Amino acid sequence: MKLSQRTIISSLIVIVFLVIVYWFSLNFQIVWEKTYVGYQGEAAYNSLLAAQRLLERLDLSTETVYFLPDIEHRLKATDTVVLLPNDTTFNPLQSKQLLAWIQKGGHLILEGSVLWDDPRDNLLLAPFQVQSKSNEDIKKSSTALKFKWQKQSLQIAFDRSRRLDTKSKPLKFVKSQQGYHLLHYRYGQGLVSVLSDLDFIANAQIGQYDHAQFFWQLIQFKTPPHFVWLIDMRGLDTPSLWSLLWQHAWTLLISAAVLLMIWLWSISRRFGSVLPPPPRTRRRLLEHIEASGRFLWQQQQTDVLLKETRQVVLKRLAQIHPDWLQLPRDELVTQLAQLCHLPPEEVHTALYRYNIRNEAYFTRAMQILVAVKSAMDTQ
Repeated sequence: MKLSQRTIISSLIVIVFLVIVYWFSLNFQIVWEKTYVGYQGEAAYNSLLAAQRLLERLDLSTETVYFLPDIEHRLKATDTVVLLPNDTTFNPLQSKQLLAWIQKGGHLILEGSVLWDDPRDNLLLAPFQVQSKSNEDIKKSSTALKFKWQKQSLQIAFDRSRRLDTKSKPLKFVKSQQGYHLLHYRYGQGLVSVLSDLDFIANAQIGQYDHAQFFWQLIQFKTPPHFVWLIDMRGLDTPSLWSLLWQHAWTLLISAAVLLMIWLWSISRRFGSVLPPPPRTRRRLLEHIEASGRFLWQQQQTDVLLKETRQVVLKRLAQIHPDWLQLPRDELVTQLAQLCHLPPEEVHTALYRYNIRNEAYFTRAMQILVAVKSAMDTQ
């Protein structure tokens, strides 16, 4: 090939390359997009982390726990307890201990969902005759309620679909057209603050309106506390069968254990020579996987199992419906629930709830995740 031909071909290649670059620059450009990935780390399972950081920054010792601490030995009369329960009540002994602690000077801030329909059945709040009610004709709203609190105008986004009813006169209260949202009572030397909901101190809401200021003033209502307990009991499990048996039939369990030991001793007497050990066989891969799963369950590492399964589901969702990942959490749950014909509440629990310790809830969450992936695979 002559030099002139090589020059022409090289020039043509350069021209074509420049034309492609020019066309690409006219039709494509770099665009930055923000994608919501949710909370990470401790904030992913601790909905009160922001409230805890706020109190710590204001030089208040605080701790977030998921169980009621030892009332007689760990709670001091100068402490404040913020309690988010899971529609459950305490046993009579715990209720009496809490009332005695309040009477000595403690301050209990309580979410209304702990209350039973009949206030007489709740020993903890029976002295105040408070009931938690739902406004069935009103949907959950984030509209802020304006009110005066300690000579200041505040705006708090209470859940208007919930309210409190009472037959006793509170020391202080906050009320909207739907009903009471805060009832403040004095009990002995202490205080009890009952709120229709405490959603405004969650990680996503505490920075809105005057939520942080109101929470701080509520903590400081009586006197600055020595310690603040943030107790999130919404992940509590029901008592296990063994704990119930030990509580109510411990004599039967001990007798059965003694009989089992006698039976084991009786069958341990052998006759004849010892059989040779069986040849070692290689275990199947599935057995190793099952053993790993049992080990994680025994070590209370259910979040690891759920995380891996959720990642598989979200990876498949990114392949089938990538635009769904941009949806808010509630809309994404609704879309997936419609896709696999399941209740949205169960889909939300399977995708986002952490600290699942109940075996039945964990099994159901895994079943729902498998059902969601199967529904996407069949599309």
